[in-house]
Amino acid sequence: MLHLTAPKNNRGFTLIENLIILVILGVLTAITVPSIVGVYNRQQLNYSVNLVRGALQEAQREAMRQGKQCSVEIKSTMLTSPDGCLLSNRELPSVVTIYPPTTAQFGIRGNFQLKSSPSSNLVISLEAENVNEKQCVEVSYPLGMIRTGIYKNDECQKKP
Repeated sequence: MLHLTAPKNNRGFTLIENLIILVILGVLTAITVPSIVGVYNRQQLNYSVNLVRGALQEAQREAMRQGKQCSVEIKSTMLTSPDGCLLSNRELPSVVTIYPPTTAQFGIRGNFQLKSSPSSNLVISLEAENVNEKQCVEVSYPLGMIRTGIYKNDECQKKP
């Protein structure tokens, strides 16, 4: 005959023990979720920096290849080329903010000129939610050298 009662030494967990386990899991979840979101946003920031740098380099190469001026419009959420020098428009992730919106222009030799301020370097700063440091992309005038770095004290500094 089959017995349906559990042995006295194997009755399972009590309600209090189950509640304690749930509280511990809740605390661990509350601790780890913000750091996971921060890591994700940092990856989105790195991706955006590479996206901006890549678009600028592509426009510079196309200007030299096609023998015409090429420009990149840098907006808060998108990178576009009004003269068709980019193969496609690039959309930035929603957690990333880019500043300032501007237009960068490259000449037929790959030299750089900023439309709004013709004789200065372009520094584009990028920041993401829940990430402490800002990153930047800098294009030097007049050579058009493009580099990335950390944005501190209103300038683009080399990464350590």
